[in-house]
Amino acid sequence: MVPYVVRAGDHLERLAFQGGFDASAVWNDELNAALRERRPNPQMLAPGDILFVPEAASGPGVAVSPGGTYCFTARVPTVHVRIAFRSEGRAYANEPYRLTGNMPPLEGTTDGEGLFEAELPVHIAEVNLTFPALHLSHVLRIGHLDPVEVDTGVEARLRHLGYMLPLREWLGHAPTECEASLRLSLAVRAFQFDHGLSVTGTLDPATRSALVRAHGT
Repeated sequence: MVPYVVRAGDHLERLAFQGGFDASAVWNDELNAALRERRPNPQMLAPGDILFVPEAASGPGVAVSPGGTYCFTARVPTVHVRIAFRSEGRAYANEPYRLTGNMPPLEGTTDGEGLFEAELPVHIAEVNLTFPALHLSHVLRIGHLDPVEVDTGVEARLRHLGYMLPLREWLGHAPTECEASLRLSLAVRAFQFDHGLSVTGTLDPATRSALVRAHGT
């Protein structure tokens, strides 16, 4: 086993597919005990995490001859994607959608709660979800939601829930570190107020737990 430094967008199933190893066996290996304790969900790792994986090994290969015709079948595992879409408190209920990306187009309809669900090939990192009747389009980045224990994970959830102010548009430039910190503090305070928490602007365990419940993951 060798250490692998997790990058943005990595999750266990994708790494297992790319590396040709058994995801469950690797995750439950004693070398990954500390990571399991820190990250209960193996599909939600944070950039910089250390995951021990098997060393890359070349397979036995297949004998072929020039001019021959060969047929190969590959099974690509999938990941389940589940997202509820709402705008200003209104769910995208029973809305037709079209999903496009590095895969055959997929069409369907959200349920009565605005819930979109799909099984996507594990190697897909980004898709475009369009709601034609609403003239809306969203880019979905698969595997890019960081754990709530890190600030990037908190910011992503607050942004999805509509609490993060678009400072770049208002300021006309990328926010400074101070401005970004202020934006996060204001978003946390607004979330705490809406959910009956002590309004401190501090990311305490109660706030992180409430954020996971409100976001759904």
